Amino acid sequence: MTRLSSQCLKCPVTALCATGEPSAVIVGQGSFVCLSGSAGGLDEKLHVFSGSNIHVIKRYDDKVLVIGGKSVAILQLEGHRLHVVLRERILEDWLLDGVTAQDGYQFLTAHNVVVETDAGLDTVNRHGCEEKCILYSGFLDPGSDGTCVFGGSVFSQILIWNVEKDGRKGIEVDSPVLHRLAGHEGVIFSINVNSEKTLICSTSDDRSARIWRVQFTEENSWETALIQHLYTCFGHTARVFRSCFVDSRLITVGEDSKICFWKLNSGNLERSIEDSHSGAQIWSMCLTGSNTLVTGGGNAAVARWSIAPPTEPRQLDLDISSGDYPKIIQYCNQRIFILTNNGELLAFMNEKLERRLVVHACKSYGVLASNDNGVVLLAALDGTVRILSSLTCDILLQVQVVQGKIFAAAIFEEDFLVNGPDGRLEFLKFSEKEAKVVAVGSLPEGKQRWFTVARKWEDNTLLGDRSGSLHLYSTDLNLVQSFRKIHGRNGVSDICTDRDTFLSCGRDGTVRRFAKCGAGVEQLSCIRTEFDWIARIVLNPGLQTVSFHGSRLVLLDVEGNRVSSKVECGGGHRSWDMVGSDQVFYIKDRKVYSQHLVNEGDLSGFQGSHTQHINCITAFRFREREFFCTGGEDTLMQIHELNPDATEWQGRLWAKGHVSSIKCMQSIQTKEEHLLVTGGGRAQLKVWKLLLLGGKIQCTELADYMLRGSDKSVKAPWRKVQSEVRWDPETRFLCLELARTAQGLYIYVGCSDSVLRIFRLVDQRIELHREIGCQEHCILRIKMFSLHGNSVLVFTTTGGSVFLFELGKDFVPELSCTTRLHQSGINCIDVRQMDGFALMATGGDDNALVISRIEYIDNHTSCQEIWRENRAHAAQITAVFFAGDNLLTVSIDQRLCVWKCSDETGESYKLKNVKCSNVSDIQDAAILSIDQKNLLLCAGVGLELFLL
Repeated sequence: MTRLSSQCLKCPVTALCATGEPSAVIVGQGSFVCLSGSAGGLDEKLHVFSGSNIHVIKRYDDKVLVIGGKSVAILQLEGHRLHVVLRERILEDWLLDGVTAQDGYQFLTAHNVVVETDAGLDTVNRHGCEEKCILYSGFLDPGSDGTCVFGGSVFSQILIWNVEKDGRKGIEVDSPVLHRLAGHEGVIFSINVNSEKTLICSTSDDRSARIWRVQFTEENSWETALIQHLYTCFGHTARVFRSCFVDSRLITVGEDSKICFWKLNSGNLERSIEDSHSGAQIWSMCLTGSNTLVTGGGNAAVARWSIAPPTEPRQLDLDISSGDYPKIIQYCNQRIFILTNNGELLAFMNEKLERRLVVHACKSYGVLASNDNGVVLLAALDGTVRILSSLTCDILLQVQVVQGKIFAAAIFEEDFLVNGPDGRLEFLKFSEKEAKVVAVGSLPEGKQRWFTVARKWEDNTLLGDRSGSLHLYSTDLNLVQSFRKIHGRNGVSDICTDRDTFLSCGRDGTVRRFAKCGAGVEQLSCIRTEFDWIARIVLNPGLQTVSFHGSRLVLLDVEGNRVSSKVECGGGHRSWDMVGSDQVFYIKDRKVYSQHLVNEGDLSGFQGSHTQHINCITAFRFREREFFCTGGEDTLMQIHELNPDATEWQGRLWAKGHVSSIKCMQSIQTKEEHLLVTGGGRAQLKVWKLLLLGGKIQCTELADYMLRGSDKSVKAPWRKVQSEVRWDPETRFLCLELARTAQGLYIYVGCSDSVLRIFRLVDQRIELHREIGCQEHCILRIKMFSLHGNSVLVFTTTGGSVFLFELGKDFVPELSCTTRLHQSGINCIDVRQMDGFALMATGGDDNALVISRIEYIDNHTSCQEIWRENRAHAAQITAVFFAGDNLLTVSIDQRLCVWKCSDETGESYKLKNVKCSNVSDIQDAAILSIDQKNLLLCAGVGLELFLL
């Protein structure tokens, strides 16, 4: 319990530095320095600082200079290994930049002073400036005549002054300001100087980057240089944090998660990458190699991007008549088949026309399909089907199938399925000589009775139709089961089989997984992605989707919730197909184009987490494996799995469904399944079902409840809606507790409107069972425990009070006791069972830690304070735990405190150990155990795992 060593950390990446090897970078995350290899994995990790976050990393040959706050350390890079040369030294002031100097180092401080040290980081001299001011940013440019200082002052100016090279040690001389660059209307966050290009760039919270050109009248003399403002670059929608020069361009990143590329010869925006870190801030960046940019984000991700101009799409030479144009694209057997409006079938190999076939019956209309054996099916308006060889385009078989139009067709290994008028379905087994009908059926009644996708799975045929329904048919085309409009009203777009399960997707933004259940199937999980139009599912090897967002095709890693690649193609309302996962063919403006996808995004070992701060965390054990779940302000829920050695974790699954932030969550194991309950803003409550399939955890939404209803549920005219007064329209569910009973699952929810609400889960529906209003403050925490064999419920409020309830036979709370323990809100609570009584620990906004004794006196529950520490932390306490004989507290002040019990009764504690966390604004924490290891997880602006 005394060690409190950090095992794993995910927090904003605030510094990056290239190692000189392609794609290898040094990463500054919190107080840790990590070395990421060229393959993207984590090669090395060092704990460099004790209480400072790293914000500058610079490499000089094999020496690495690390700066954070007032702290400095020197590392050495040897191949793929890092080791500490000089441990952390704390200088006199906050440091903005540092460079190597003769026999030592120079550091720019926030008070516009340059501190000179020797090689051992001991201060030997100080150089000041006549302008005494505070700096927000700075840059040191060493030269032959001394170091030039560029400081971004509080007055939104860049101050330029020189540190004399021959200054006498021990004598402080204030240098004059040589230049004063003005123009920004806000704080200057970074200054970047390129001596070779004689350019200066500054970025600011006025959402701009400004570029100046330097003209030296004397060789490299800043004293006589002429500095002229060239451009002001506006392209960001929020604060701009960093910039770098590369070739003839400038790259800027900032708070809006956007990467902007600017032309230096004009100052115009060349292109931009939107939402590069899923909407999180970009705090750092560096260049590796000649064409790769690496960025570090507020979502704890390190991402790689190509800085080369995007490749232009290549147009295929169709060689067709002027009035003809392409209509359908289909990939088969390493070839792209294109059907034109005049009925020409073109076969392309390596983007070159290889074969041509004219089918007059397919003029103005045709259906094109293929199988994995290189067989192409071509269906016409007159009900005929042609089977072709993909190698020669020869017609192997032609047969009249239906009378009338064929709306859809699919071909399998030895048979094919056609969809005729009035939803008629026919299965035909084919050979080179004939096609024989083996089954006849029909689609259910509907407006648009044709299928959009067909797949064979085990002994069944799966069909997704135009109205968003999913149908399961037997081999003789008898309808076994239907999921009506499960993918909305715009149609099912793809079905993908995965061993004993299958997945479906559509234009409702969801990916659903199904498995066999008796004679039919049941839905196992549902993942809602950030894109509404999912066009295809790719298992390569993880779960990926091809989606359309506006005019872009987006390849999304669903399990990692990150975009792997994106390309402009004009949108999804066109025929298109993909070759593997790196090339797409599409029709645009009656032309066919080919475009390669560039795989970009998060590096292995540095995948992103939440983009905003995490509000809640809960840990649970499922099938002998350790998981924990997090929810935050970004409305997303993420499930993580701890490695068996408890040194790190992997993000396994993202779930989207909340319309506002997630404030609380709890998990519970029932007899049949594992359930997860989440609550949050807009008074929304959700129940999720968890299961393991093929070793992977899956999650599906079981029930959803909103106290006031969603906006879509309001059917009244807007004038009437606006005339009604809602006294508390933004009620939030702040905490919850679960109780499993013979009558079902009870959910006790503490709300921001001071009401304790009790819900029941009945037949996959959440029902409001009872509301209890007994006080006037927000309910912050709920805890349930047993006392003398009776169930007791306790909740805390923003008024500093504790309310205790006894639960009756129907699990309805009856108020038993109330007492005020804190001056303001009580954010955390834990209970320890003792012999005949219980100890309750509470921590609040008043920074106080209180121990109370709960027991039965005269058949009533009583609560009495027995110990208090009013200055337990320097800020509000957000988590408290009993851990054996010790007490553990976590606070916004980023301190983890261990309190040792000082007597046998457990009624008095003394501070034993303190550890600083790298996670700021800690909102919640959880304790779990693996192989007799006790672990603590802290959640806030990031996640950190500690070994106790």
